[in-house]
Amino acid sequence: RVYWTLVAFVSLVAIALLASSANVSAQTRPAAEQATSDRIKVNGKFVPPGFAIATNSTVESGPKSSAVVSLGKLGRVEVLPSSKMKITFDDTHINVALSSGGARVFKAEGATALVTTKDGEVSANTPLAGSFTVDTECGDSWVNAHDISVGLRLHGETRMLLPGARSTA
Repeated sequence: RVYWTLVAFVSLVAIALLASSANVSAQTRPAAEQATSDRIKVNGKFVPPGFAIATNSTVESGPKSSAVVSLGKLGRVEVLPSSKMKITFDDTHINVALSSGGARVFKAEGATALVTTKDGEVSANTPLAGSFTVDTECGDSWVNAHDISVGLRLHGETRMLLPGARSTA
């Protein structure tokens, strides 16, 4: 009886160690996670949920789909429905080139984020963690600074957007 108790305990410890290492790798490895029933394309090809992407990847969602690109310690990018964007990243920067649709960027403390559109760019360089949304659905870019300040440079005009504010180009 002591033998089986010891075996069960060792098995549970091994399972716990495996589970914790899987969580660590999932948090540090960028991956596109499918959020709805429609499929997501990465670099022009449909991908399954949890597909790992590399920097400089193009992510595209359909009209009834969205995705979350987890960037580990940097934060994450939510790809809104009917969107196409190129996502690049390194140890401290998130860059999103938004061709169509929208993106919500969640940046971690110490990271910087930049979203470019045909109208200009939105940057979050504050050391604080926070999120903002950029959308081009209606033809012009609009920006919503959820809980951090962002810099706007749209149509050649530069201004600061405070947390909770919204602006259109």
